[in-house]
This record gives sequence, C-alpha cells and structure tokens, in this order.
Amino acid sequence: MGLQELGDERSFNFRGFHGNIKSANAIIKGFEIYYNFIKKHEALKGKTPSELAITSLKFQTANRWLELINKS
Repeated sequence: MGLQELGDERSFNFRGFHGNIKSANAIIKGFEIYYNFIKKHEALKGKTPSELAITSLKFQTANRWLELINKS
C-alpha cells in the first residue's frame, strides 16, 4: 500500500464519521461540557469555568462526568 492509498483510506474513514451531522453535534457538545465542567484551566488558577460561574454547583467525587449525568 503506497502513501497515497493510505491517505485516501484515512480521509475516507474520517469523512464517513464526520459526514453525520448528529454525531458531529454530539462530539462538539461533549467537548463543550468537558471544557466548561471537567477541564481545570491554568488561567483560572486550577478551576473550571463552571466553578467560577455557578458557585452552587459542587462536585462530591472525582468523577465529574458521572455527577453531571446524574444531575441532568
């Protein structure tokens, strides 16, 4: 398999995955939740944007994904 064939195969796989608008929206929404609720930001002194914006939102465990799902 040549380099060109490998590139064609890879772009075909990605095109098939991103061609579905529902899956693309789900991935973007998941990243948005991760960025705002899970990922700690250095510029925010190790806090998440949600910790600064929603002071009443407290996490009890380290598994923030599961807590967010249970709270929704």
